[in-house]
Amino acid sequence: MGQLALSTQPAPSSPAGSAGAGFHSTSAGPYLGIPVVAGRPIKAENFDEGGPGVGYSVGTAVRTGIYRDSDVGVQVGGSNGYNVGHTAAGGWLAYTINAPLTGDYVFSATVACPSPGAQFHVSFDGVGLTGAMAVPKTGNWFDWNTVTSHPFRLSAGIHVMRLHIDRNASDCAAAGNFDTLFVTPVRPGISLSWTPAADAPAARFEGVGRVVRGKLYTFGGYTSVVPYAVSNRASVYDPATGKWTDLGVMPIPETHCGVAVDEAQGRILFLGGRRGAYPGTATSEAWQYNIASNAWTRSTPLPDPLSAGSAEFLNGQIHYMGGNRGQDRATDYDVHYVLGPGEVQWHKAAPLPFPRDHFSTAVLGGKIYIFGGEIGHDAHHRQQADASAYDPATDSWATLAAMPIGKSHAESSTFVLNGRVVIAGGQIDNFQATGNVVEYDPASNTWDMLPTLPKPLEGTIVQPLGDRLFVTGGYIGANSVATVASYTSNPFMGMPNSTVGVASHLTWPVGFGMMMTLCGLTVLAARHRRRVGRSRNTVFPPSGSQCAAAFDRMECRTAAGDSFCIQRT
Repeated sequence: MGQLALSTQPAPSSPAGSAGAGFHSTSAGPYLGIPVVAGRPIKAENFDEGGPGVGYSVGTAVRTGIYRDSDVGVQVGGSNGYNVGHTAAGGWLAYTINAPLTGDYVFSATVACPSPGAQFHVSFDGVGLTGAMAVPKTGNWFDWNTVTSHPFRLSAGIHVMRLHIDRNASDCAAAGNFDTLFVTPVRPGISLSWTPAADAPAARFEGVGRVVRGKLYTFGGYTSVVPYAVSNRASVYDPATGKWTDLGVMPIPETHCGVAVDEAQGRILFLGGRRGAYPGTATSEAWQYNIASNAWTRSTPLPDPLSAGSAEFLNGQIHYMGGNRGQDRATDYDVHYVLGPGEVQWHKAAPLPFPRDHFSTAVLGGKIYIFGGEIGHDAHHRQQADASAYDPATDSWATLAAMPIGKSHAESSTFVLNGRVVIAGGQIDNFQATGNVVEYDPASNTWDMLPTLPKPLEGTIVQPLGDRLFVTGGYIGANSVATVASYTSNPFMGMPNSTVGVASHLTWPVGFGMMMTLCGLTVLAARHRRRVGRSRNTVFPPSGSQCAAAFDRMECRTAAGDSFCIQRT
């Protein structure tokens, strides 16, 4: 079902800034009686109590009679069984949230719309903080995608958030369906500032970039979209000199290769890919590049012509996974091939949890991690948020916590840093770039949001060089060509997942976070082995008799499937 109603009341507008004191809300309070803690999902249908003008504003009542009694077009469908549809320009929905700490946050929304052009923004306590956010064309009313804002500042405490519908989609009197909303804290203690670096010698997006022995090697990629053109050049950036060196013409396909790095041997392996400008010709070729000799040699080809998949080295074996087969650029495959040392024939391993293309991968702790990607490539561009880990000991995949935002085309902007996986930039819709940076901690199976890239970039190259991050190339979506611009960050070591004044064994995973006082410290609820009710979220057991007594005074409740804990007085 689509949306039909037009709303005529103007949305409140406020200057951008930091939300805090001075705003007096007329909200009648949160729907379930408990403010949603930042980091927890906010179901769109759980807007505040109070009725028209308080909890929501619509121009034309849409009384579906579904889920709750209101004029808002709540309908069946979505992650919780319901979502808000019938949204239209001028309307708004209010939600009461609890920010546990003063700091930077981002807003995310899971949305669906068959047409482009819809737009919204979000205010806190009457101050617009997110700027304009686009609802992408997702395919239909129930093909969901997640959009995320740039960071903004919130003070600790209770805030009234309003989601304002600013513009309808281009060919319908509606702005899309809204399923789940998030206000997510950016991990404290992390700041990124960006300084222009030497321009790359060749413009590229969807090219390859990998760090080997302290230098960044880049290869191929598209140089423009209208018309499509590709680069067959390779180059290397040396952070010690701040200069690029051209490495000449490469023999490999220009785009869509699976890429694996063998740091010990100083080589980069390229598997499959597409030769030539769009749509390109898929190939099963395999090539090795030796960084010491700047030489190319052929390797054992893949069993099929494959492209837009991924490759990794693990325990001396080469793994190739997923992507498209042959000239079909719309159908994805769940293939997983492995080639061991000295072998001349690939063999099959456990297939991917589901077919996809342009997903990110990383090797950490003896496992292969895969993140996001898209389904349908040329046909659908359905961005994914799923994450999984492959264990070669059992030849099986395990499902992990989903990414905060579904995205693809971040293969060369995914890397391991200090025991975590960072995924920077990427695509959140067809040719819609993002500057979003997320970080996955396998130890706690949790995600953090990091400060954004200098601009939205898809198909970009982001890699750690020394104690800094380096960004080069990518597609910004503002014109039809790739960029040669490069940036280097301030020193960035990926600080430990803790805050000043909080004991080192206390962690702050995104996705949970009610403030509590424990052993004299103000901390956040975190995961551990002891479960609270039937919720997946948990609180950690403090050590020592005093801590144990404090833990015993914690009162834990569950509301709408979300657990929270407070200290009894």
